[in-house]
Amino acid sequence: MFYSLPISPIVDREQYLVSLCAEKDVVHLGAAQANDSNDLETYGTTIDPTTFLHSRISAVARHCIGIDYNKKSIDLLRSVYGINDIYLGNIEDKGPRRIVYPESIYTSMRKSRFESN
Repeated sequence: MFYSLPISPIVDREQYLVSLCAEKDVVHLGAAQANDSNDLETYGTTIDPTTFLHSRISAVARHCIGIDYNKKSIDLLRSVYGINDIYLGNIEDKGPRRIVYPESIYTSMRKSRFESN
């Protein structure tokens, strides 16, 4: 037996994500988009502030913060590109979880364990 599937348009994954974030409060997990190698020389050459996903989301979202566990990448984004809304944190830690409501997200995140020093 054969089934026919509807034809769906091919969409750009990142553009689709950006459109979903428009006018919303967003917590972008894995925002630094780095890998575990900490090869900052290579990582730095891959970043274009106009196409960097976190920058694109921040441009359309009502509020946006990022969380990533790679401190070196976060430091590079802050110092070279001026991207200051990505905080250090590992969402896979087994510690206690908290629910943060969108209207208080900035205050709560600055007081939480995700704030980098």
